[in-house]
Amino acid sequence: MAQAMAKPPLFPGIKVLARFFSPAWWHHVLLFSWQFRRRLVLPSALFFVAAIIFTFVLNLLQELNQKPGQEAINANELLPKLLTGLAGLSAGGILFIVAFSFLLVSLMTFTRAFLVFPLPANVAETRAADYSKKIEQAFLSAAVDLKAHQGYLTKVLLLEALICLPLILTFCATFLFSSVLLAPDTTSLTIPPEMRAMALPVQLVTAVIFVILSNYSVVSVAVAIMFERTVGKAIAFSLQLGLTSALLMSVMTGVTTALSTVLTTPYVAIGLFNANTAWATPGNLYQQLGWETWQVIAGFIVYPLCTAMLFEVVRDAVITAPVQAPETPTQSGPEGSAETPFPSLPETSSEV
Repeated sequence: MAQAMAKPPLFPGIKVLARFFSPAWWHHVLLFSWQFRRRLVLPSALFFVAAIIFTFVLNLLQELNQKPGQEAINANELLPKLLTGLAGLSAGGILFIVAFSFLLVSLMTFTRAFLVFPLPANVAETRAADYSKKIEQAFLSAAVDLKAHQGYLTKVLLLEALICLPLILTFCATFLFSSVLLAPDTTSLTIPPEMRAMALPVQLVTAVIFVILSNYSVVSVAVAIMFERTVGKAIAFSLQLGLTSALLMSVMTGVTTALSTVLTTPYVAIGLFNANTAWATPGNLYQQLGWETWQVIAGFIVYPLCTAMLFEVVRDAVITAPVQAPETPTQSGPEGSAETPFPSLPETSSEV
């Protein structure tokens, strides 16, 4: 007999807030994040290569800026540098897209395993000898489940993206507009003071749109990777859950954004409180490469950690069936083949 679908909690933050003050939860999340680090090697490496390409290209293009008193650049030197810059930007852009795709798939695997895995009752439970093995089995099972439902996931997430398209375009427009308003005056472009006064309101609008998009993206992925609903019902439930969890999800989006910024790009956080950041701001090539290396290293823990914090907000709403801890690998069969059972949630049709 099929289990009845649980309604999403109206205020999912009450129980969730208690978990964020639980040592057992933090120990569990840190173990999950640390155990997942090997699966982030490929996307992190691709991001790093793309960042290096972008860094060298931008430094190359900066050499083309004519400074006062400097002679005009020879056209014979200009064209090769422009072509090199264009090729570098193209290659870096392709690598960035590929890396982002791998990272998205990796974090979806992490999220499914994290949500389905039962929460520990205490810290002692997370220190059991086989706890890491159970986490590894959760990752393996989640990867298999996602691969088996990739057609369903594509339908749901594509339709969710189309719903968000107007907001995405608005976000891009406001972000670019605020960047122009904050750009320093040059001989070819001077921003009137009355227009510069619009920078703060435009930035606030951009921030609000970013929070809405982030919240809805988290909720949509959480609902989709459970495979419990048809495409149409998954989208409707995502919209409903996005409203009921909006308050706490907005707070958690702000917390995780600040946390990831401080840990991966600390010079940005320093610049908010101290104008004299010449020592920290990546002003030369070696500083830029150093900070990019640090971003990759920190990302192995920061990205899964922030992902867990965000998706914990909607755990109770999307997990509608009881889940038991995975068993450790056991030897069975005439040939002693290893079985790695991990409970999956009930599966339903993925048709609209």
